[in-house]
Amino acid sequence: MTRPAILALVAALALGTPAFGGDAGDLLFDSDALDPMAPGVTLTYGFTREGSGPQDRLHPFDTGSIELALRETPSGAAGTTGREALITLTEGSQSRSFNPFPGNGGNPVLMTFLESSVRAMAAVTGGSPFYIRNRFKDVLFRGGTATPMETEFDGRPVAANELTFSPFADDPNRARMGDFADLELRFIVSDEVPGSMLLLSAATPETAGTPVTYRERVVLDSVAPSAQEN
Repeated sequence: MTRPAILALVAALALGTPAFGGDAGDLLFDSDALDPMAPGVTLTYGFTREGSGPQDRLHPFDTGSIELALRETPSGAAGTTGREALITLTEGSQSRSFNPFPGNGGNPVLMTFLESSVRAMAAVTGGSPFYIRNRFKDVLFRGGTATPMETEFDGRPVAANELTFSPFADDPNRARMGDFADLELRFIVSDEVPGSMLLLSAATPETAGTPVTYRERVVLDSVAPSAQEN
């Protein structure tokens, strides 16, 4: 995944509340997600990918992670400071870091996950990542359902919302997409956890006796003082 690819998705989806979003989109694109976090904190998300798609294209793994470290940075104006978010992505044995994202605003883990899902689906289906990205954008801005729920994080109950989206449900090219025609994007978000994102999932349907073609999951595992704190 390249930095330009992530920036393209950020530009398309915007790290803020979508102008035409419904309730689910408004909750997903929480423009204040990082504001309550103090600099010097790292969020660690477990990251897995599995499926029965062509292994040379899908690249499944079960030991990945996404780390988001928030730190202060000099702004250069009369001793004031700014904030930046650093993303480190590990897919199996491969790890990479990206240039800093804004430290005030939406959670860039969402963008990292979405671009990874776009890339995986394009690789398996041979489809255009631009087309897939646009379908994601349309449904995340204008579709989806939001269901209030209670879940648990760090040993305590938290109020949350489950958000679900079906990007290809009404797609005119749906018949050409195979199992991916019924791809579901699912998120659990909560104002009571740092960064607001508890679960991010993209998956094709799983039927009895048939392995799933594709499933990608990101789960918030821990919140800790940052090793990258200056």
